[in-house]
Amino acid sequence: MAPVKRGFLGSVLDRLYARGLSPETSNYTIERLRIPIADNVRIAADLYRPLGPNPVGTIFVRSPYSINLSIVQPTARIFAARGYQVLLSSCRGTSDSEGDFDPARNEAGNGQAVFAWMKEQPQYTGSARLLPLYNAVPLLDAVNKYFGSGAPEWIQDMITHTDLSDSFWQPMWIHNGALEQSSVPILLTTGWYGLTFPEVMEQCSRLLSSSGWGKREPDTALATRPDTFVFTTAPLPADLAVIGKPLINLHHASDHPYVDILVLLSEVQSGVSYSISERYLRLDPVRAQGRGADPLLSLALRDCAHVFRMGNRIRLLIAGCPHPQYIRNLGTGENPGPAPTCAPRGIPLSTVGPRFRNSFCQ
Repeated sequence: MAPVKRGFLGSVLDRLYARGLSPETSNYTIERLRIPIADNVRIAADLYRPLGPNPVGTIFVRSPYSINLSIVQPTARIFAARGYQVLLSSCRGTSDSEGDFDPARNEAGNGQAVFAWMKEQPQYTGSARLLPLYNAVPLLDAVNKYFGSGAPEWIQDMITHTDLSDSFWQPMWIHNGALEQSSVPILLTTGWYGLTFPEVMEQCSRLLSSSGWGKREPDTALATRPDTFVFTTAPLPADLAVIGKPLINLHHASDHPYVDILVLLSEVQSGVSYSISERYLRLDPVRAQGRGADPLLSLALRDCAHVFRMGNRIRLLIAGCPHPQYIRNLGTGENPGPAPTCAPRGIPLSTVGPRFRNSFCQ
């Protein structure tokens, strides 16, 4: 499809999308593409190209949602109207892309293939255009020159106000008490190397220390189920810190090939048990079976960092049926989705005092 220039209505919508952002610097065209990748599949994409001699840079966006939807398009339109070339690509099997959509299975390979295609196109602007800016002195002059008519005001502000205690940032401080006053669930996400990692961890710490947050979920009811085996220590004579993956060595025997094991580590405080870490495992049906086999299961539980307080108790719960937390093991070896029946099974457990305690203390 030949490139189509943005019309009057599109221009009005873009300005509505971008209220509060820096002014537009150019109009742009939209070209519908079919990008060939491996196994004869063509990926649907829209190329947003600003009108003018040289785009500021190239932005690559992929989405499993339709590239025609209003939740996706503003990303491309806002940047294109400010001088950036944007390739908005749908995922395999979505929008007008060929192939079957299988979430997350093909994303890495398909995304790299589309990006490799983009790099071979004559309109690709390259990936190192900002490097001279990072080395320039004075930085602000170089940034303004890079943007031609001057950098957006918010970029200039970030360059010239680097101290967060500067009164310039004061309007943003009004949110400081929001975390402590919140009474609804809040999801915080980041990565170890994310630019906002320190701020997100600070927010997490404030949530945990504020009233109503940081409380562990009680799992006392699990200990009363007839299909669980529970070990509870005496009250601890001193605090006990656990950091990392708790290791449980469990001598386990069963006379049935299809068996699940759930091991739950908890702290008991005033008679109420709170979950700290756990491990769920669906055993290999080809393993040694029977009471005489007594295979050793070495289970590393989930990472945790916790202090069991003096006077509280440590509880270890072992269950053979973690349903409904995990999908049910029907005991037949069939796929649990379409299988119509289930088979009951028993798991005999026995303890040898010092043997269990030594394994637990590891």
